[in-house]
Amino acid sequence: MVLMPIAMTIVGDLFPPERRGRFQAMFGAVFGVSSILGPVLGGYLTEHVSWHWVFYVNLPFGIAAICFLAAGLIEKRVETRHPIDWPGAITLSGSIIAILLGLVLGGEGRETDAMLVGIYGLGGILLGLFLWIETKVKEPILPLSLFRNPVISSASVVSFFMSAGMFGAITYVPLFLQEVLGVRPSIAGYMLIPFMLAFITGNMIGGRLITRFSYRQIVWSSLFIMAVGFGLLRMLDAHTTLLMVGTYMIVAGLGMGPLMPVLGTAMQSEVGKQQRGVVTSFFGFIRSMGSTIGVSLMGTLMHMQSVLSISIQHVFTLGLFFVITAWMAAFFLGKARLIKQDTSDLQPVQVRR
Repeated sequence: MVLMPIAMTIVGDLFPPERRGRFQAMFGAVFGVSSILGPVLGGYLTEHVSWHWVFYVNLPFGIAAICFLAAGLIEKRVETRHPIDWPGAITLSGSIIAILLGLVLGGEGRETDAMLVGIYGLGGILLGLFLWIETKVKEPILPLSLFRNPVISSASVVSFFMSAGMFGAITYVPLFLQEVLGVRPSIAGYMLIPFMLAFITGNMIGGRLITRFSYRQIVWSSLFIMAVGFGLLRMLDAHTTLLMVGTYMIVAGLGMGPLMPVLGTAMQSEVGKQQRGVVTSFFGFIRSMGSTIGVSLMGTLMHMQSVLSISIQHVFTLGLFFVITAWMAAFFLGKARLIKQDTSDLQPVQVRR
């Protein structure tokens, strides 16, 4: 999880605002490809080799990435010392762990109501303590002053709910295909390819539109298409064909695609160079939290129904609610749009050619 915000921050340092959208779209496309090809490859390895290889297969990719970075990236190092906000990091981590633990245990019915209240209460206390700490430390891990900016606040909420819906689709559509339609794990993975291609296409479109339209115009349009896709996915049942599933996923993917580069660029463009890394890291964090909590809540709904073909409809009803909530939050983006800035502070890192 450390690598994504670092990569996005490097994009912000290397390129002026009017070019960041295209490069963030490229990174978003790579992220989309990996998010889809991972389940596809995992399904193939589980079915034809062994589930152990789901973990071993990461080693060659990791080694290749290290070699590419060593050969292509030269950092311009500046000797500076910054205090680490350890109290903030510890309390934030503790609150997240408690909240996620409550979601998991509650969804599986393993704990009593009193125990869940205690777990959620601990998470809430630690979260409140984290917010208090951030107002006192010299260099907070998350400066709360950022949220005075309506673009950053709105983009954060949109990112959270968009990710909750997106990863719900990626997670539960293959499960539906295997358990209801009876397809093999590898075929269920392959069915995510139309979504991946549509997602990449949407990424590229969003990266180009960001210099022509306001953030709100692009985000609203994308979320509307995404809502249509989730409305279609909500109609999945035992009589749905693979062609219909693929078509529904294409619609949802086209809507999701433009959101990541547009929202990431919007948040980076609202801060100066010194806070660019903080904002980019928070963007990755809020997307991760959205996806984790969204998938957990959808999983809880899945366990509440004994018939999977019915529970999948409830799952995408919740996903549609996430999308509508994101659409309403996007209103507060206002008329903000990408503007050209002075590029004199850019290019603190060099890339070998």
